[in-house]
Amino acid sequence: MSLTHAHARRAPTLEYRLLVALSFAIFLVVEAASRLVPRAWLGRSGERASVFREARAAARRTVPLVFMG
Repeated sequence: MSLTHAHARRAPTLEYRLLVALSFAIFLVVEAASRLVPRAWLGRSGERASVFREARAAARRTVPLVFMG
């Protein structure tokens, strides 16, 4: 196995991690802003998780869609 082949295998992992980090930062701002809006306006009911947990979950849900088809 050559060095370039090993690098090519790791490239999507690095891309994925960078996209997760970038989208996490974006969703963190969005989730923090949503805490300033009353729940009735958002149509949410029930208990919320922490801002960080919700932003991480949103990033992990959306980033794989980038790599589809």
